[in-house]
Amino acid sequence: MKRVKQYIFLLIVILLTTSFVHKDLNEYGKWLKFYNLIDEDFKQVGVDIQIKLEYKPFDMTTEDKKLYDSLFFYSPDLTYFLDLYSYGIIIDKDSKGNLTLGGGDPESKVQLVIKKKLSAATLLFFGTSGFTETAIWRNKFLFEIMGFQISNGKYIPTIWKFDLEKMVYKVFESKKTFNKRPNSYLIENRFKAIKEK
Repeated sequence: MKRVKQYIFLLIVILLTTSFVHKDLNEYGKWLKFYNLIDEDFKQVGVDIQIKLEYKPFDMTTEDKKLYDSLFFYSPDLTYFLDLYSYGIIIDKDSKGNLTLGGGDPESKVQLVIKKKLSAATLLFFGTSGFTETAIWRNKFLFEIMGFQISNGKYIPTIWKFDLEKMVYKVFESKKTFNKRPNSYLIENRFKAIKEK
């Protein structure tokens, strides 16, 4: 009887812990899960690419920065933040103070911003050949940006891995691709609390 009780207790613990696993996922894990991908789907393509950062004043008013602030990805030591959205997506406030999402530019860029100086360097720039959705800092020097590249009508899940110590980045593409634009992690997760105009 004691053994049966132990087995039931263990089964309950397993069920409880596995049912709440999604709450412990970091941004990378959530993005993978949304598209039914796994880490092993990704392989590096090409060679490491050197980064040359050219900083310019961050082109955003104080008021606009407040609107986008919750969408920035801050480094663990708060030296930098990543801005994935402000160039191509318009965020505003309605009369009730709710954030609203409006149409933007088909082009997009990812900027690395020095928080104290508000100086920004462009890391990635896309026309219609791709887009980014989310990012994660692994430590104060390493971060990853997740999104898609579009080639021959296929949407290729892609991860850009940056290293600010070695000043290089690597591109990883998924062997699993989509024949049409999949549902958007960006809209359904990152912008979930923002109303579309």
